[in-house]
Amino acid sequence: DVYNTNGVVFVSGAGTSGRLAHFVCCNFNKYLISQEKKTIFYHLIAGGEAALLKSQESAEDASVAAVKDFERARKAADVPIGGKSVLIGVTCGFSATYVGAQIEHILDNLSNDDDGWSAVALGFNPVELVRNIQVAGWNATFKHILNRLLNENNGYVLSPTVGPEGITGSTRMKGGSGTKIILESLLISAFKVLQIKDSIKNNNHLNRDNNINNNNNENTKIFNEIVLNYQKTMNETYRLSFIDGQLGKIIDKAGKALRKQKRVIYLSEDIVFGTLGVIDASECPPTYGASFDDVRAFLKGGWTTLMKNVICENPTPGIGNGDELLKSMHMDHFEQTILPTLTQNDLIIVLFHNYDFMNILDVSSRLVYVCGQAKKQHVELCCVHIYDKMMPTSEDSLSAKTLAFEECNFFANVEIPLHKLPSLENSSITPYREFACKLILNAISTGAHVLKGTTVSNLMVSLKISNAKLFDRATNLLQRLVGGEEGLPVETAQMWILKAIYGNKSHSTIVADHIVEAMSIEEPIVPLAYLMVKAGMARTDAMNALKVKSARKVILDYGKM
Repeated sequence: DVYNTNGVVFVSGAGTSGRLAHFVCCNFNKYLISQEKKTIFYHLIAGGEAALLKSQESAEDASVAAVKDFERARKAADVPIGGKSVLIGVTCGFSATYVGAQIEHILDNLSNDDDGWSAVALGFNPVELVRNIQVAGWNATFKHILNRLLNENNGYVLSPTVGPEGITGSTRMKGGSGTKIILESLLISAFKVLQIKDSIKNNNHLNRDNNINNNNNENTKIFNEIVLNYQKTMNETYRLSFIDGQLGKIIDKAGKALRKQKRVIYLSEDIVFGTLGVIDASECPPTYGASFDDVRAFLKGGWTTLMKNVICENPTPGIGNGDELLKSMHMDHFEQTILPTLTQNDLIIVLFHNYDFMNILDVSSRLVYVCGQAKKQHVELCCVHIYDKMMPTSEDSLSAKTLAFEECNFFANVEIPLHKLPSLENSSITPYREFACKLILNAISTGAHVLKGTTVSNLMVSLKISNAKLFDRATNLLQRLVGGEEGLPVETAQMWILKAIYGNKSHSTIVADHIVEAMSIEEPIVPLAYLMVKAGMARTDAMNALKVKSARKVILDYGKM
């Protein structure tokens, strides 16, 4: 209905969800362009485009900015009267005010026949378990919005429960992968149905067109087949990535790099794999308390490449085209500024996607040259190569690949030859290979931070408190860590979190102020509070302890007391 009535699809989210909204919208706009059709996918991300690279403080909690972003994009879309449009708001825990405020705006103002907007909330938390939390500046709660959606004809709630996150509370892995699977399965299914209908129309079987339009069982079958293709991809990816311990070797080197205050760097000349590298790297600071430079990604064309196939950019206050942040993920920036500073124990991971090495990666290519320069500086080099198993490969191409890999001297090479699975006919979209790449990158960066000691018993204790949800999560983590027979009351846990943030300074009661102050502190807040309450340390002594030992080490050491 959206496509046939000149409507549009908005996909909105904060953090990981917003980054995947950008990724999916770009991919499907690229598909429409390849089919010489009008582009219809608009992404909205809390905090603007800068959030694609770096977490933006309190952006998830900004209800007013959310509606302004939505209305700016709606104006740019210029949907005709009667056009059917939809907002898919992605928030894995059903907590992002940014998404909730946009859904509320649609339900209050745009759900009549003339405007024709529908709203979908996509998350991975059972609706009955969603907490009724009030965020400053917004009169509603997400729980209230979900209840409204369940009772609206133009409202939908998608909440497949995919189990707990691999690192508790982190949506970057299961929640992020679930988002990619659900969004792409829905969109691929919709386009496949359109392809079938177009084919039938071209053959003048109009009566069958009506049957397909009403055949929900057939549509469900198409959707289920696509989801099962992701499952096959996951199984193959994990099976192949551990052959000869190749992935384990990379994770071990990445962990060593971080422990020695060195860097993990993704390099790619491919737009989709390069973008996935940017997404994975951008999630490490808020998830693990990492610095911006700990895990970085660089791709050919940089920001211009990242914004390719974006219809309407989501502006960021204070960020312009010449801003250093936007320059920071360009391959040129890496070669000119970062590469000369790399030394032993820094790690470069090259991402190859379906390359014919004879044509694309000969020994004179820029990427191989960069790796050669890094090798001279004793940098650790490895690669991840994911490709179509059925892609014809000549002997010359295999020889070129061998020569290039020898030139780079990779210590490990994760090769994932996947069987080509059906998605969209005559399309360059590669959802399953992208999914395999995401799984590998998540495994590397997660494993590296676990080895660095930023997690405790699957708890994400080193998280950055960058929004109201994470302030609440930090309180809950402290409760769990201190434990005891009766546990730590929530009010007491929150008091110690605030003591860790402010010390003895006076402070307001506004959560947004707590977030600004917390983001200015280098040490992870939860372990800091833990040492203060559990070990009775003064704040300064606790900070000094965390400079010497990892969060996991100090918590486990003092947990034995």
